[in-house]
Amino acid sequence: MSDYTETAVRHALACTAETLPDTDDAWQQFTRAEHSHRRTRHRRGAIAAAFLVAAIAVQTNVLPLPGWAPGIAVADTWSAFADGPVRGNLSSDTAWLADFRTRVHGLHDGDGLWRVADRSSIHVVYAGDVAGHRLALVYVPLRLGLITDADVIWYEGRANASPSQMVMSGNDDASVPVATLLQDDSDTGGFAVVVGAPGTDVSISGSATYAATGVVEHHQTTMASNGVGVAVLPPSEVTPAVTTHVAHNGHVIYDGPLLGSWRAISAYDISSAILTAAMRGARGPALDPIVLRTFIAAALNSSHLTLQNVTVNVSWSGTIDRQPAVLITLQPAGGGVLAFAFHNTGTSSYSIDLRLLLPAAGANQRPIAWRLRGQNKDQTNTVIVTAPTGAATAVVTVADGTTHSVALDASGHGTTDIPVNQSAVVTTYAANGTVLASTPVPEIENDEAGLPGDTPQTRIVG
Repeated sequence: MSDYTETAVRHALACTAETLPDTDDAWQQFTRAEHSHRRTRHRRGAIAAAFLVAAIAVQTNVLPLPGWAPGIAVADTWSAFADGPVRGNLSSDTAWLADFRTRVHGLHDGDGLWRVADRSSIHVVYAGDVAGHRLALVYVPLRLGLITDADVIWYEGRANASPSQMVMSGNDDASVPVATLLQDDSDTGGFAVVVGAPGTDVSISGSATYAATGVVEHHQTTMASNGVGVAVLPPSEVTPAVTTHVAHNGHVIYDGPLLGSWRAISAYDISSAILTAAMRGARGPALDPIVLRTFIAAALNSSHLTLQNVTVNVSWSGTIDRQPAVLITLQPAGGGVLAFAFHNTGTSSYSIDLRLLLPAAGANQRPIAWRLRGQNKDQTNTVIVTAPTGAATAVVTVADGTTHSVALDASGHGTTDIPVNQSAVVTTYAANGTVLASTPVPEIENDEAGLPGDTPQTRIVG
């Protein structure tokens, strides 16, 4: 599945989730499932080769091979989790750990049952009690016929659960450098656990704010140097913006968002009064209120904001390729300005073309331009330009020095073509030729899991 298809599915699921009560975040569920599918696909490459030399009954574990039979490894089997000390507050409970190891089992997927290949090589990486839950992370060598591989598997139970009460909660390929588990609830809160190799430095940030200067400020909640970070998360009305930073001797191993499950009861209540206020001063023809609510909810969801103390503004609305399109800004009280561009790509789908964090000062005087995604969510040469009131002309200057004059309509909207591999800047001018403001034209994002402003292509500083 391409990054652009993932983007489309994420937005569709997130939008749908807003209308469903008391459900897990749809994108998080999809991410976990798709990650599993990717792992399955790389395994299938090796399985296809194995079928050339093995009977189907053997390969699907209908007829198990004896333990001494050689296997074909899917890939390099080295893992940071294959050995080392058990970490967590259950590390000294040898009886619990020994009993738990006997209850670790294999995995089912579309190819069959991956059995535990060697029980003597099962290694408990982490075991501990966190926020009313008992958690365990275990390294498990696996085998499907002639194919061998290994996973790290999370098990979960209530606080003080016995080994027999622990159930599988998630899994990942054992080659990953960091294993994470995140659960949160809008009413009761939750937890985030990050496990790296022994000796790595782990920090977890449980929330973030958009500073007026145009940067994201993550608020660190925990830091540890033993390779394990644990954070207790407070109740939250929106998907928690949890990130982690894992490093060893100054070398960054992972730095980015944590994905997991999140349960919420309420959806965004975007009232008619909010829509009326948002449209005040908007340029261009108004959108259908249902469509506009969808776009605003998607912008709030993507930025992990609620409607409380957030100003919603529609800067421009109209059509692109005969489909509804809009440029929306969100500004938390005292914070920076978040710009989002959307356009419909069909009767029930839409594309997010822009996520951009700007400094609050002068944000409403800036021109905003973005690259349009195609029908298949791929990048196109089309650049959409929107100019604020008072701008007479706009010029897009490409990195190679060429310039493109953009004809603006009465709503301050225009288009031009810029090669996707060229950076550019849009500048607006008054009728007398005076320069009003300039803004870089961001590249299209390939990964929208993090917050807008967390990556260079989603922020403008200065």
